Amino acid sequence: MKDQGRLVEVDGAIFDQELLKLAFGFDALDVVGRESFVNHMHFDGKDRVSSANSIVENWKLELLERWPSSTFRLYWHNNQDEIIIRFHRVHSGIPNWCDESSPDLQITEIST
Repeated sequence: MKDQGRLVEVDGAIFDQELLKLAFGFDALDVVGRESFVNHMHFDGKDRVSSANSIVENWKLELLERWPSSTFRLYWHNNQDEIIIRFHRVHSGIPNWCDESSPDLQITEIST
């Protein structure tokens, strides 16, 4: 069986498999809420930028390769001592997790 990568699709939602194994209590959320809740990681320490960048690049490559007709949103929240990254697929008729960037929150659209 071919390795499908880091991401998996479950009931129309795309998740990072490792994060999904650790997540609970999100079943009542809409699909954007489920994806945003599960697909988020916190990084601290001296190597937080490079560590977060590595995960983001892996997510981007796999999202574009496996779901080329979809658009995704990537959120990079840079707190003073911590970086939080998350993503979700853009779903028609469902509000995005967040629509406004700020000095410490960058929003990037990922699409082909």
